[in-house]
Amino acid sequence: MQTVIIILLALLIYAWILYPFLLAILSRGKVWRKGNVISNEIPASVTILLSAYNEEKMIRRRLENLTVINIPHAVSRIMIFVGIDGSTDKTAEIARDFASTHDNIHVVEFKERRGKVAVLKELVRKSQEENNRTLIHPPALVSGQTGINADESSNSLLIFTDANTMFRPDTIDKLLSHFSNPEVGGVCGQLEFRENVVPSPGLPVSSFPCWPSPSEGFYWRWETQLKTMESSIDSCLGANGAIYAIRSDLFWKDIPDNTVVDDFVIGMKVREQGFRMIYEPCALAEEEFPAAGAEWQRRIRIGAGDYQALILCRKCLMPRYGEFAYMFWSHKVLRWFTPHIMMILFSVSLLAIIKYGWFYGKCLPLVLLIGMAGLIFSSLFVRMLSPSASPISYFFRLCNYFLVMNIALIAGSFRFFRGDLKGYWERTVR
Repeated sequence: MQTVIIILLALLIYAWILYPFLLAILSRGKVWRKGNVISNEIPASVTILLSAYNEEKMIRRRLENLTVINIPHAVSRIMIFVGIDGSTDKTAEIARDFASTHDNIHVVEFKERRGKVAVLKELVRKSQEENNRTLIHPPALVSGQTGINADESSNSLLIFTDANTMFRPDTIDKLLSHFSNPEVGGVCGQLEFRENVVPSPGLPVSSFPCWPSPSEGFYWRWETQLKTMESSIDSCLGANGAIYAIRSDLFWKDIPDNTVVDDFVIGMKVREQGFRMIYEPCALAEEEFPAAGAEWQRRIRIGAGDYQALILCRKCLMPRYGEFAYMFWSHKVLRWFTPHIMMILFSVSLLAIIKYGWFYGKCLPLVLLIGMAGLIFSSLFVRMLSPSASPISYFFRLCNYFLVMNIALIAGSFRFFRGDLKGYWERTVR
């Protein structure tokens, strides 16, 4: 029993403490260089895809933003496909009105709600049809752009984003800069959350990220650092749905319509096909942070999607993927099962104390039980604190964030095992 306790405890310490240090050692000196195995061309055709549901307040500003951002001169054409997923407001009407003055914007309206993945799959199909149909004289977004030929049509790129996201002026340029390397199959940009976003087209909306809490900001920065190191070693794990790009022929057409974390799965499938998924922190996108009350259901939904993604991306856990498989096991799988490990650890420790006494195993079970009780108490105590930047307040809020995150994972795992997964969900309040 003591051996079981030690193994479970070691897994938690490894996943949350040792792995980041080992990752730092492995990534030391491994700086991604765009000049590695370079070809002379970047994708000639770029298609931006987004699915929108009840985004009447943002859709016009989003489209304005996409039409004024900088496009590299090497890009022969750029198209924008907007999928309206059964909206009940004026999203479709506003999008169609804006598209009427822009030949390169295509609005595809779905009368019944289908879900994000189903919409994206249909947009990819329609964009490929449009790309083939207009090989000779395609519409151009930037003056001076010319048509593309048949050879260029196979060298195309898909950029995925959200209706409530804003790109910086040089975002696409930063994304595309990596595709001159044939080893690269996808590039993930960085999403920054901000408060009171004023989405002026093509312009930065503020200078510094605004986090809903210090704990959220700490965790997000920590994840960003891990993603950077993993990208330098092999590939980042998945992508961020607000801003990522892949080669069009690497899009997984068989992705299930009820896939919840589609960005993660699509990014992992790029690596599964033998290409790298690079993280580019200078390719920036911005969103207003969702309302705190809406985050709980979102976390549960993503938690359920994580376990679904584990099944869909299980091939990447095989030894033949080398360092990437190691990172997948360490960074994602062990994290996703942290609450389950903690529950087993608590149960085994409690059973050991009941069966062998308080001092069994040199008090290790007792220490663990006290530690877990302390985590729960610290998490609950944070509600009694006023917002403060003090170290004590910061510690309590970190405990609260860690506990809530893992409770959401537990709830998400129950939803996954019930099979209660849908490809659509209610729009997050912002």
